[in-house]
Amino acid sequence: MKTKLPLLLFAATLCCVAGNAKADDIGLAQVFGNGHTSDHVISLVLRHGVNNSVDLAQSGSLLHPSGFGPMVIPATELGDLQLMQVSSIPDADPACGPKFAIVVRNHSHRDVCGLRVSAVALLGRIRPTSPTTVIKVDKICAGESLEIQVQLPVEAVAMGNHNGTLIGFRRLLIAIDSFDQFVETNEANNIKVFDVASIPALVATAVVTAAETNAVQVAQATVGTTVTTGQQSAPESGAVTAPSSEPAANTAVPNADNTADDLQSAMQKMNAANPSQQAASAAL
Repeated sequence: MKTKLPLLLFAATLCCVAGNAKADDIGLAQVFGNGHTSDHVISLVLRHGVNNSVDLAQSGSLLHPSGFGPMVIPATELGDLQLMQVSSIPDADPACGPKFAIVVRNHSHRDVCGLRVSAVALLGRIRPTSPTTVIKVDKICAGESLEIQVQLPVEAVAMGNHNGTLIGFRRLLIAIDSFDQFVETNEANNIKVFDVASIPALVATAVVTAAETNAVQVAQATVGTTVTTGQQSAPESGAVTAPSSEPAANTAVPNADNTADDLQSAMQKMNAANPSQQAASAAL
């Protein structure tokens, strides 16, 4: 009996440890809901309002509650996440909801991982059933800005009915760090509301690198350059070439010795044909 008791205690300890490890794996999205409701955004709006800015960077250290009691966070460790810009992305697919590009800036010297951004479509007041999309960002490096693309549910384009005509959402609410996971110096600048008609469209700009520019310049220089070789090209069809006035280099020149021999042989034949003239020449 004594030997079985330690074994039972050890088995119970293993079960408790395994249960706690499994509970720690549950994410905030599973605690607050599946992401299709805006309950977590409503709590942030009630706490900080919308389109506000309350900077506590000059207040020094911050006393923050934690699971182990209040803790003091030094001012040098505090950062801020800021919603910089929102643009609409044209989408020709009518079966999909509207898409937006959100730019978030990390004003801190630490990387932020696991950030959640929520977008809520509004027609009138916000409700828990308002079309909502939650995006999880893996990482935003320190001091950098990141563009996040968020697509609302298709229900956002048909939130009301006026005399048989469907009415879409009129305002867009964006909340960064929507589950309030990070301690920031300015929590109020995380929530903003935009009129849909005032949101500018995202313009795609072409970026030309230096290597591509050099390649284009080299190609243009190659096309505009004429290469000259030592060989003479053949005349085109129908072209008439003028004769050259200079003598050909390979023209044969008569040999002087051969000419003298021919003259001497001709004189000998003439003398043989006139023997009287040959005798007179000998007497003289």
